[in-house]
Amino acid sequence: MSELNQRLDEIQRRYDDAKRNDNPGACDDIQQDSFGAVSRAIDALPQDVDTKLRDAVTQSFANLQQLTDDGCKDVQEKTETETTPTETTPEKPKKPPKQPKSNDNGGSGPQSGDGGGTQAPSPGGGQGD
Repeated sequence: MSELNQRLDEIQRRYDDAKRNDNPGACDDIQQDSFGAVSRAIDALPQDVDTKLRDAVTQSFANLQQLTDDGCKDVQEKTETETTPTETTPEKPKKPPKQPKSNDNGGSGPQSGDGGGTQAPSPGGGQGD
């Protein structure tokens, strides 16, 4: 009976961890380790244990498995929902963007200013023709 009690306590600890910490790994441990150990402990009960008591323990364990499975589904679904990345695809523009209108009159307007540079050489090529 000591093994059975220890394993039932283990299920409780793992289940509490799963629920409090959103830890699906604790639920996996219950499924993969604890349930099998409890089942083996029930099977190992001495033969002189009353049949009704053995049946009650077996039925209670089946109920515990169902409740734990249901509770762990919430942990696993919640975790899966939280970790699912959302991908966004940028929309392709339907038309190229409009070019802003220019107010430079195509470059043919009057020029003003001194040009800010040095004067180009005259066509004769020198200073004193």
